[in-house]
Amino acid sequence: MSKISVLIPAYCEGGNLPKLVESLVRILQGEQSEFEIIIINDTNIDGSVEIIKDLESKYGNVKGLFSDERRGKTKAIKDGFEKSEGDVIILMDADLQYMPEDIPRLLKVLKNADVVNGLRIDRKDSLKRKIESKIYNLLIRLFFNVRFQDCNSGLKVFKREVLEDVVPLLKPRWHRFLLVLAEKRGYKVVEKPVRHRKRVVGRSKFNSPLKLFEGLFDLLSVRLFISTMGRKVLS
Repeated sequence: MSKISVLIPAYCEGGNLPKLVESLVRILQGEQSEFEIIIINDTNIDGSVEIIKDLESKYGNVKGLFSDERRGKTKAIKDGFEKSEGDVIILMDADLQYMPEDIPRLLKVLKNADVVNGLRIDRKDSLKRKIESKIYNLLIRLFFNVRFQDCNSGLKVFKREVLEDVVPLLKPRWHRFLLVLAEKRGYKVVEKPVRHRKRVVGRSKFNSPLKLFEGLFDLLSVRLFISTMGRKVLS
């Protein structure tokens, strides 16, 4: 592989970014590839713009994309991908709950797949979050006839051509269905275990009851969309 792009959507995660970027740089320098780290920042409530600019100055392969308004995670991914140059795209949450040390294993698996999803084992979330996640993943499997165990994992690795095909299909909040859309387009998606840590700085962005209703609406919307979507013919 010639270049790796790491896309990090970040909303009020300034306290986590320096440690995350330091770890990513250390790990990716061990790979036989060029790499870039793109931090897609939403608003500057926590002073994260200044933190990202400091990281840009410290590391020549770190780029920041900034917005004064909330763009949401799906739009952040789309914006980051548009600016990326890598043949391999890593999507990673900024909350420090995922370990960059797991990335080399996922990259090796990508040699025999198109997408590798990090399956969280021994999750360090609250019981409420874990129950909600189990229910949501069960609905994903029932609605779309897939076997994914952890659709909302914050660590995923893609071959570039997959996102070139799938990202234009995304509507707001549809980042949760990247695995489903990729598989339904004919790409090989596999899940591999990754470690998970307890959040130390900042707080989860998924505590609103509104998220439940949005999630159900999106399940129905994506199912309807897939019923009209063609399957890409892969060579």
